[in-house]
Amino acid sequence: MKKKVLNMIVCGLLAASLVFNGFQYSENQKLKEQHLATFQQEVSFTIQRLEGYQESGDEAEYTTAISHIYAAYVAVSDYAWLTDHDDLAISYSGYFHSMWNHAIFYPEQFKEITDEVLEALKAVKVDHELNDLETIYLFEKRFAF
Repeated sequence: MKKKVLNMIVCGLLAASLVFNGFQYSENQKLKEQHLATFQQEVSFTIQRLEGYQESGDEAEYTTAISHIYAAYVAVSDYAWLTDHDDLAISYSGYFHSMWNHAIFYPEQFKEITDEVLEALKAVKVDHELNDLETIYLFEKRFAF
């Protein structure tokens, strides 16, 4: 009798564990998708602001673009962390951090390469799954220090 009760308790605990793990996996998938969507949105905002800066020369546009670069960096870093440290996501994280640092500490140099930055950002915008190696190479040639 004790074995039957013990077996039922163990089976109940296993079933509860499976349900909890399934729920947790589902929530992690939603969170990954949310971070990826936020990253793509921030990349779009950065493109808009850098293009606005090119057209008007307004420093407010440039400053706002820097803020969006940082927000994109945070979103892709969180995404990389949730994807068990996916190598390409980590590369994006590093390049966005380098781009952000470059834009803050060397603004004159960064402003000179705005066309190249826009080209790379537009490639990222198209690469919805962050798995295009050619896009990574665009960043690597400019922001690998």
